[in-house]
Amino acid sequence: MFMFLLAAVLLLGCFSFQARSLNFSYSNFTEEDENKFTLYDSEIYSGAIQVTRDSNGDDMRNQYGRIWYNRPLKLWSKKKNVTASFNTTFVLNISPNGTATPIDRSWGHGITFILSGEKGSSPKNSHGRWLGIVNETTNSSTRNDIVAVEFDTNKSYPEDIDDNHVGIDVNSIYSIEQAPLTPHGVNLSSRNDVTATLEYNGISKVLVIYVFMSDEPNSSPIISRFLNLSGIPPQQVYVGFSASTGEYAELNCVKSWSFTRKEIDDEDGIVWVLWIVIPIILLVVVVMSVLFYKWRNFDSKNELGRGGFGVVYRALLGNKEVAVKRLNNSCDGKQEFMFEVTIIGNLHHKNLVKLVGWCHEDNELLVVYEFMPNGSLDKMIYRKADTRLSRLSWEKRHVIISGVAEALDYLHNGCENRVLHRDIKASNIMLDSEFNPRLGDFGLARAVLKGEAYPPHVPRERPVFMWPAGPPLLNEIMEESLAAGQLSPITILTSGR
Repeated sequence: MFMFLLAAVLLLGCFSFQARSLNFSYSNFTEEDENKFTLYDSEIYSGAIQVTRDSNGDDMRNQYGRIWYNRPLKLWSKKKNVTASFNTTFVLNISPNGTATPIDRSWGHGITFILSGEKGSSPKNSHGRWLGIVNETTNSSTRNDIVAVEFDTNKSYPEDIDDNHVGIDVNSIYSIEQAPLTPHGVNLSSRNDVTATLEYNGISKVLVIYVFMSDEPNSSPIISRFLNLSGIPPQQVYVGFSASTGEYAELNCVKSWSFTRKEIDDEDGIVWVLWIVIPIILLVVVVMSVLFYKWRNFDSKNELGRGGFGVVYRALLGNKEVAVKRLNNSCDGKQEFMFEVTIIGNLHHKNLVKLVGWCHEDNELLVVYEFMPNGSLDKMIYRKADTRLSRLSWEKRHVIISGVAEALDYLHNGCENRVLHRDIKASNIMLDSEFNPRLGDFGLARAVLKGEAYPPHVPRERPVFMWPAGPPLLNEIMEESLAAGQLSPITILTSGR
């Protein structure tokens, strides 16, 4: 018991050391806050950051400016092959100055949220359409190491959607993705407060952008885009804002800003394991550690199946037969291990494979499940003519289809946090001694809150079902997840033909 408690304490201590969190939040800005920021041609005035300023009474046209939060962010780690997640929310206020021409009713030019390896000033002549990010010479250069989310009030070049849009920029003002804001009831140049929230998931590598008028919250994302930040900016970056004006100017202000991230530590450790829920640690980790060495030399004759991330073996736990998944000790293998144990460890349903235990020791990743005597469904469907396996009766097929449907209904509607399996196929449907189905392999699954948008993830193996090209919202994903499940019943009814 002492060793058990010691192990738990060491794990929690490792978590607190290697996954420090940093938060900052400013509901407004004062002169006392200036030492927390680096400002270039910008200033704090009247409770806001004027990224392009007017407090000195200077001409507001053809200006550009930047501000940076002084503390850097460890965005990604080459050594550990991981990327940090972050969430930031800020309130913008853009006030046009002067009168736009009858031909071009747009203002100029906009404000951006930026990440860069250096907290330097905007390049020379980066006013107007360059948004203080780049200039005509540096545009599209990979040396920029800049990622930006632009809030553009001017149709600066033919590919711009309009003069009221949000876009994602990488080393250039030519957005890799953009979306108009007018259909969402947002007017950047209205002189009213506009709230933006950016959520980046370091595991799925997806950036989700919400934008809404501050008095009219909007729960639907404007953009959800796969964006691998590891390798674009340097591993350590600064966050901030840039802005610019043109011949028709505007005052570009940030009125409030909050930022939350989880830092990355390059020291070796098992931070990713500690996402696993504490009840699972308390129940099974010590038992698995004691029995680990009995399973060290896995025999190929006990192999039950093989996948992209590991191999499943038949083994004995005490006098009980179990299935042991031995995962690759790669970044992908670790992620599958984390997702699978975290998610399925909190699920309880008669049509889900039951988790028995797990182990992470000496660079081995083991997940232990109850043993399913009749194997996976695909072996029944694609049975060879000379096999000893009996053909599935219509009654058994109905039981299997109904059981999988019940499992999906539980995952989508019966859990506190909805679970999207995202890899429904016959090889992931196991059969117990009475041919009751048990849905397993949650390595690609994700848990999401009701109403939350979740991005797609393409598995390394060829899946039965592929996501559509555009990132769907949660309700669409739920429908697609069910559609993926419907592929298995069709296969079952036709015996794979």
